Amino acid sequence: MREYHCTTCDFHITGPADDVADEIEAHEEQHHTDADAVSGIEVTPDVLRAVRHAALFDARLSDEICDELEEWAERLEREQSDEQRIDELAEIHWTAVDEAGIGGMQWGDLTPLQRAAERAGIRAVLAKLDEATR
Repeated sequence: MREYHCTTCDFHITGPADDVADEIEAHEEQHHTDADAVSGIEVTPDVLRAVRHAALFDARLSDEICDELEEWAERLEREQSDEQRIDELAEIHWTAVDEAGIGGMQWGDLTPLQRAAERAGIRAVLAKLDEATR
């Protein structure tokens, strides 16, 4: 089982890891799309840290706000790192499948939907491993 709680909008979902992985990804992508559409600025760890730096010099803003900006930047970095690792593992897995003579296509030849399916599989495996270590 995997539990997910979005602190931005209070969205919450619980279920088997492989069942909820796509919903979680879609939810997070929606936040990303909404933020870009509203501001035209992609929220990155660097942008958050720049805002935090400016906020440190504004006496009207609390230390808690500055701390939250840093925590948000760190969370984004972890998510980006996780996604990069998932992409790497999905490609490694597909290469192994292809070398075993099952796939018949190289990673670069897969459709976005096929790549998404591979990533979902990797997420499910990682979630199961995470469950096992708790």
